[in-house]
Amino acid sequence: MSLSELVSEGCLCAHCGVALEAPTGFPTACEGCSQQIPEERAPIVLALDVASTTGWARFQGEEVTSGIVKLRQRTAKKVREPRGAKFSQLRAWLDEQEIPDQLVIERAGHFKSAAAAETIHGLLAIVEAWAYDHAIPLEYLSPTTVKKYATGSGNADKAAMIAAARERWPGVELADDNEADARHIADCYLARSTA
Repeated sequence: MSLSELVSEGCLCAHCGVALEAPTGFPTACEGCSQQIPEERAPIVLALDVASTTGWARFQGEEVTSGIVKLRQRTAKKVREPRGAKFSQLRAWLDEQEIPDQLVIERAGHFKSAAAAETIHGLLAIVEAWAYDHAIPLEYLSPTTVKKYATGSGNADKAAMIAAARERWPGVELADDNEADARHIADCYLARSTA
């Protein structure tokens, strides 16, 4: 049984990963972190738009949360930290998240430079390793697929993606196009998986 199946079956705490035990039936709280365990829960889908500013969206049933994670290299006196700082920050952020039942990320598209390509591929490797370590199913969606789903056009620009997100989720304050994209990635995955 995979880790995500153990979590959904109530054998592991989704928050801290501790084995759950209940004298009878489904456990109601985790002894490791004191989190309340719902009797039944909707699957969690975590979608990522991986970049130096990574957009994320977490869908669980009707509950949708999203935001961005700014991965920065600190610069001081014109001395830059290695790109590893961004990789470490992303892994630390992922390790703070509740283990999802499904992880969906947008496949890398075109890059402005070789350095940008190296950074994005490094960040994607961190995400893939985290998914592997936690036995989380991982699916990639192409940028064209997500854009077509969200706007009807496979080559929509950032402004069109933000406008489509504002129309789809009125009243939600979006930080930027990365957050909008992450919401569209999750929504596109869910629409395709239930079709």
